[in-house]
Amino acid sequence: MPPRVATAESPPENGKPLMRTMDWINRRAVSSTGRQAGQATLLICLLFATPLASPAGELRLLDGTTRQGEPVSLGNGELSLKGTDGKVIPIPLDAVLRWDLAPVPPRPPLEKFTDLELTDGTMLRCASLRVLEKSVEVMLAGGMKVTLPVDRVANLLMNGADDATRKDWETRLAQPRRRDMLGIMRQGALNSLEGTLGSGDGEGKTIGFTPQGIDREARVPLTSLHGLAFERAPDPNLDPLQCRLLDTGGNRLAAAAVTLANGVWTVRLSGKLELVYPAAGSGGLVPARLDFSRGKLAYLSDMEPVLVVDPVKEDPSRFRAGPSRDRNLDMKPLRISGVTYNKGLGLSATTVLEYELGGEFREFRCLAGFDDTVSGAGGTMLLVEGDGRELFRRQLTRDGSRSATAVAVAVKDVKKLRVSVLPTGDGLSLGYGCHLHLGDARVSK
Repeated sequence: MPPRVATAESPPENGKPLMRTMDWINRRAVSSTGRQAGQATLLICLLFATPLASPAGELRLLDGTTRQGEPVSLGNGELSLKGTDGKVIPIPLDAVLRWDLAPVPPRPPLEKFTDLELTDGTMLRCASLRVLEKSVEVMLAGGMKVTLPVDRVANLLMNGADDATRKDWETRLAQPRRRDMLGIMRQGALNSLEGTLGSGDGEGKTIGFTPQGIDREARVPLTSLHGLAFERAPDPNLDPLQCRLLDTGGNRLAAAAVTLANGVWTVRLSGKLELVYPAAGSGGLVPARLDFSRGKLAYLSDMEPVLVVDPVKEDPSRFRAGPSRDRNLDMKPLRISGVTYNKGLGLSATTVLEYELGGEFREFRCLAGFDDTVSGAGGTMLLVEGDGRELFRRQLTRDGSRSATAVAVAVKDVKKLRVSVLPTGDGLSLGYGCHLHLGDARVSK
């Protein structure tokens, strides 16, 4: 269950509830001494870890194909793989969607961890941390020590491993505010206080906080913190993203540039900090996935159609849901021929969806078929049109085979893409029981 909430975001007239909270903080405060610990770059040093073999990677390309091979290099707009035959193959990054290098952990390899988000959107999973005067020292999940400037920190959540706690914290972060925010747990209740966050102490045990309406700073023990958030203006100097990097510790990096040379991965974050992964053979964290799809690929389930013809709205007697995103029409995982698709669409017959592409994409792809668990009868017709011209038409039938049909349609210069599912067959013009599911429906550049 989410923590019980007791907020005090603005001081009441008599000030007593806020003062009681301040007294509680001060009773738990510890003395602090200052020392300067500012850092201009993100420093990484390897501590304890289990050695990891250099992984063989799977590369997913824009044209839908995959390549297997050992990572050799990355930089200057291309990457290279060594295949099983020993040959090194160069591949331009413009053609790459995703590079899977190691198993992606379902969650960080810790029962408890702290979420630390940077101003560029990087999310670090921390086993421990210390907030100093001008820097923050953290031990990452996976065994790396990180030191970064405190002015690059956006927020932190102490109990990031608890889903309910994280969801509650994300809700609070989304609420408008004009000041920093401090979250503390008191007698089982979460108190959210707005005010001004100060610096940490020399030992990394407390942080300063001046609540709104109070003219004195309290020293708050980090052990009493639920979370904190700095109110910072958007940074206009962030570098454009090259990719999103996920490592084996569950850390998610907003990378402006990634290089690989002699087994060493160097990542420059969008916020201009630098992170280095030592050679995999020496142990420690390694990159698990590099996602280059930003700006190259868009899933239809993530896009808002400019036109929707929903047969369920037109005919309430239909018992299934209207167009479904990333689920089947029974609102369960989308699964065709034994393959589960995390992205895709579920469409009843006579559904029409139209998307604004603006002439920016080159190809539409999907795997069309009948979901393994959604019952129905009759065949369907998948129709794809671009700017009023028919680009693709295919009839699919339930003839005992539920295998997916690969669809690839050129959409270069197409401004509006229309996807329609039509009923076919004997007396099924109304489309009752007819439907189609599109796994990984996407457009790419």
